[in-house]
Amino acid sequence: MSARRSAQHASQHSAQASSRHNDRQLSGRTAADSESKAVMELAGDSYDKQAKARRLVNHFKHLYQDSDVTRAACGLQRGSRSATALGEPLTLADVYSETIVLRDPLHEVHGLNDLRSYMRKMYSNVSSCRFIYHDEWVADGNAAIKWDMVFKHRRLGGGKEITVRGMTHISFGDRVDYHEDVFDAGAMIYQNLPVLGRSIQWLKSRLN
Repeated sequence: MSARRSAQHASQHSAQASSRHNDRQLSGRTAADSESKAVMELAGDSYDKQAKARRLVNHFKHLYQDSDVTRAACGLQRGSRSATALGEPLTLADVYSETIVLRDPLHEVHGLNDLRSYMRKMYSNVSSCRFIYHDEWVADGNAAIKWDMVFKHRRLGGGKEITVRGMTHISFGDRVDYHEDVFDAGAMIYQNLPVLGRSIQWLKSRLN
């Protein structure tokens, strides 16, 4: 009897130990599964943010890639090439927030309505304008894009095509909140004015 009780006790002890071991394994798997799920959710959130940022930057670039697109976006004309990837017309409000601030060497604009007025005026005076994009960097709600702007203006350079190299920095959440263009205003405007342009060219030749 004593041996039987001892065997039963040993069997119960072994079963309890096995149960505790299984519980620890199950608890470990549950913790690992929870951690893996959290990591996957974070990775998914990061991917979604990157995809949204990339989509907004692409819309921004598309907005300025061709003057017909830009004119249509600010209401100067209707154009089939102003469509987004979804086939819907691209507008300034698709790209910029209501509180947008735009700065360049010649202007500073505050607010979407003022930006629309500024762009209508600017694009009414050019015969054509397109951007050729080069390097770009996108991270943490910011983007920097290097470009060449190729345009014709009836009062500059005798109406001939002018190319200017520049860089754009934008900051954004759901839409672009800040837009700054950096370029050589002399190369864009002053060197292409009839009298002033010749003076600048003469001065440059003297300095060189």
